[in-house]
Amino acid sequence: MKLPIPIVDIFAGPGGLGEGFSALGRKQGKPVFETAIAAEMDQHAHKTLTLRSFFRQFPHGKAPDSYYRYIAGKDPEPYTDETRDIWDIARKKVLHLELGIDADDKILDEKLGNAIGDRDDWVLLGGPPCQAYSTIGRWKYRTDDGHDLDNDPRAHLYKQYLRIIHRHCPKAFVMENVRGLLSSKYFKLIIKDLKNENSNELGYKLYSLVEAADGDLLQELKPSDYLIRSEEYGIPQRRHRVIIVGVREDCNKRPSFLKKQKKPVSVGDAILDLPPLRSGL
Repeated sequence: MKLPIPIVDIFAGPGGLGEGFSALGRKQGKPVFETAIAAEMDQHAHKTLTLRSFFRQFPHGKAPDSYYRYIAGKDPEPYTDETRDIWDIARKKVLHLELGIDADDKILDEKLGNAIGDRDDWVLLGGPPCQAYSTIGRWKYRTDDGHDLDNDPRAHLYKQYLRIIHRHCPKAFVMENVRGLLSSKYFKLIIKDLKNENSNELGYKLYSLVEAADGDLLQELKPSDYLIRSEEYGIPQRRHRVIIVGVREDCNKRPSFLKKQKKPVSVGDAILDLPPLRSGL
């Protein structure tokens, strides 16, 4: 397999999933993954994505001083005349789009196709907007019969994720969302649709990162088996997320399981060895 493996990050937000994938092997100078395209509608998140795309154009530890001066508020731009070409390359990888709008969908399809080219071994990342599935967000659509999300367009944006899978046929995908997705009426439908055949008539096997099932079939697992509690895996934060990994059926690989830590990691464990902050730093 040729490295780095392209990743496409839709509903990217400020780029957390892409950052994690891009970090693998980067410190050793052999990145395993590289962002080919990232798409986000929020202008502030898009700005962050572009800046981080620029940062990753340089080897680990070799980002220019202009980058650090910019984030410190000392320079108006993160690039100089010498690195403007690199900035332009980074900028073209990040798209300011609202998926679900025909014109923007067309742009994404075209850019994605050009970026991936004839590569078959690429990975789709993304977390369709989660506000509609969050337990707090659902109260906005509370009715006498329960939580009606049909009137919230954000609840249907997962169909854009499905559209990319069907049309562009990634070898693998990672779909992330809030735990509220598990109790929404859409969960079983999403699971069914994620397993469907793509335009190459290839379906997907779906996996949990924390639980096993005979035959690797998602329906043999409880919905809660896809919930990852970060504090159980060495993260000093009680962040709970649903993560579904899909692998195309013509690929004989499967993800390994996350390993639980024997005891939680506290915030103190994580940061008390850092130097104290000083005014202006």
